[in-house]
Amino acid sequence: MKNLSLMLLILSLSLTTGCSWLGWGDEEQTEEDSAGLTEKDFYERIQPSLNASNWTVAISNLQLLESQFPFGKYAEQGQLELIYAQYKS
Repeated sequence: MKNLSLMLLILSLSLTTGCSWLGWGDEEQTEEDSAGLTEKDFYERIQPSLNASNWTVAISNLQLLESQFPFGKYAEQGQLELIYAQYKS
């Protein structure tokens, strides 16, 4: 009985962690990753995280977009999406 409860505890703990150990959904970009990207390419890479409601990744990537292209073509739309992502998170 003790072994069964221990096995169930281990199983439930492993299930509650989900698939985070696999690294799925960790699409946050760094400045090195986005060094050669144009503003449009960078903006288009952010869209899947917004569509998937992955707000934390979208927020960090939108902030990076704003810091790299503050007066670009997508700056205003990126700021609006940043506000929306911060509201939803």
